[in-house]
Amino acid sequence: MSTLLQITTYGMKGLENEFTLDFCNLTIDRGFSKINKIKGIFGLNGAGKTSFISSVLYYKSIVTQPYFLTQTETIRLFDKLINKRRKEFYFSITFMYDERTALKHTIIVKKRNVTNDYVIEFEKLSLLSGRTLNESEKLIYKKENKSYVFNLENEFKYKDLFASNLDNSTILSAFINECLSKKKSSYINHPEKTDKYMVSIFSDIFMLNAFIEEGDKHNLVYFNVESLSKLFAKCLTNTLRIDENQNINIDDDIVPKKDIEKYKQDNMALEKFIKIFKPELKSIKLELSEDRDKYHIKRNFVYKYYTIESEYESSGIKQLVKLFSYFKKCAEGQIVFIDEVDVNINSIYFKKLISYFVNYGKGQFIFTTHNVDVMDELKHEKRSIVFMGDDNSTYTRVSHGNNSPRQEFLGGYIPNVTTNIEGFDFINIFEGEM
Repeated sequence: MSTLLQITTYGMKGLENEFTLDFCNLTIDRGFSKINKIKGIFGLNGAGKTSFISSVLYYKSIVTQPYFLTQTETIRLFDKLINKRRKEFYFSITFMYDERTALKHTIIVKKRNVTNDYVIEFEKLSLLSGRTLNESEKLIYKKENKSYVFNLENEFKYKDLFASNLDNSTILSAFINECLSKKKSSYINHPEKTDKYMVSIFSDIFMLNAFIEEGDKHNLVYFNVESLSKLFAKCLTNTLRIDENQNINIDDDIVPKKDIEKYKQDNMALEKFIKIFKPELKSIKLELSEDRDKYHIKRNFVYKYYTIESEYESSGIKQLVKLFSYFKKCAEGQIVFIDEVDVNINSIYFKKLISYFVNYGKGQFIFTTHNVDVMDELKHEKRSIVFMGDDNSTYTRVSHGNNSPRQEFLGGYIPNVTTNIEGFDFINIFEGEM
């Protein structure tokens, strides 16, 4: 099971300045303690909340899809998304490896003007085992431009990997590709420490889940899931089951025939979930259309006097359907990021849902929201309320006795968060001279 310890990023959309989230005490010499299971990120419009979730989504795509940066669609997308002043995308993530050590992976992506594509200019994998997360790192490998520095047990074993041209893909994904190659079966059959480090952090990254409203369409699975499962089992002692089944969507789904029974089980769980919010729902029926080795599936919501197709359901129900798969993964122990999780969801129901993850969730849940009422569910959990300032700065709230974090936020007491807007400020806009 993956445990996230720290993220630092900048350069995606509005994230011009460095933004960091910590999920544990920085002192690690006595082992990791007080791991954060839930974080709500609050801030005004334009503070960079969506940019942060987008950073997680695209970092995962870069690491787990070897050809992601070479796709024309990605180049066009990054031309719009990479911050115009920074002109680079930086992402660093740290996961727990064992009780007293952690693995940290860092990349910097820039545009190469000569060929007009995006390249990984810098990549580093380090082992952290000092007194704190921010102290000295033991280098496993580093790539900077076209030069490599590595500290491996068996340099000969990896020479072909480091000699290859990896401008557009990470060393991690190239390594996994080698592991799954029949010609390189020795990687799997005789894993060394370095193999285990690289497989471990790749599996952690692979199991990240990020939702933004624009969709998850770029986050496709490149590697064969069955082969990955065998590799993870060979090198790691504690991993979650990898499930290649897609998320349940509000639009039509396409599901391989071999996965249809699992999909039906997930639909039954979705039905129970929606009934909590809408008790009058009788069932959710699946309409299957056969297409060679897969099914095209439509979902119909059945009520006492009528049946309605999913696309015509209320906005709130459609939002719950889209998020259900992510909630389920987090409940089972995965790491989930959701942007604007409260959109179209009733505030009372939303608070109860967050209460579940505070008290019973097995995974780590990081979400952005404009719903300040939910702070009441989070205020007793240390470091669970994070305010994002106008300059991308981070202010993590600690307990202030009986003080209400909601009142602190609305009252303008949070550093670098400007909330001094009054109703009369709009008079000149809507009633003044044009």
